[in-house]
Amino acid sequence: MIDVGDYVVCPVCGGKARVVYVSRDGKRCIVKCLQRHIHGLRSIRGLCFLVDCSEVKRNERYLSKPTKLM
Repeated sequence: MIDVGDYVVCPVCGGKARVVYVSRDGKRCIVKCLQRHIHGLRSIRGLCFLVDCSEVKRNERYLSKPTKLM
């Protein structure tokens, strides 16, 4: 199960991306890539992609969410 805030592999470039939204039924999610993507003549950083949750896989290196130290 993928949750908001998890790090996954970007479906376009294969870089690190973060899940920003998961649908109520859990079938689709929106991931925001942290890399630059070329869109037309411009280079855009932080593009969001709507994908099926079954298509994305978790990035094990960045799986842990940041926690506060007390």
